[in-house]
Amino acid sequence: MRFKFSTMIRIFRDKSIDEAMNMKFLKQFAGDKVNSLRPMIESLVAIAPYLTKNTIKNEVECCYTFDFPELSEEMQKCTYFFYGEDEKAYKTCYKHVKKAYPNANYRVEKGQGHITYACEFTNEYVKKLKNIINKSSL
Repeated sequence: MRFKFSTMIRIFRDKSIDEAMNMKFLKQFAGDKVNSLRPMIESLVAIAPYLTKNTIKNEVECCYTFDFPELSEEMQKCTYFFYGEDEKAYKTCYKHVKKAYPNANYRVEKGQGHITYACEFTNEYVKKLKNIINKSSL
């Protein structure tokens, strides 16, 4: 995974936002929702020149070699995970997260990729987060 992420960052280093938005791999990543990712891609294009190999290594290790800390049943009930049905994290991590935190709350958005729901339906997503916060007993 580090190779893929490093390659993506390297590709973004010398691109304008418009060039980055038209890249083939983004279509593979987000399907027909590429435009909803524009704010995220703008940020990646801006920070790509500053990311070192070590930064990328640490990011990938954090995402893919994560040890789940123990959470009490009460804390799990206050924990929420949002996935896009089409995102890799859902396909590869969901079962492990669900096993580690069986009492947590899970929401899977059909037809969505990695953070495409939050980007495409920002107001709706914010409302859901506000509802969660308002219901929380923490």
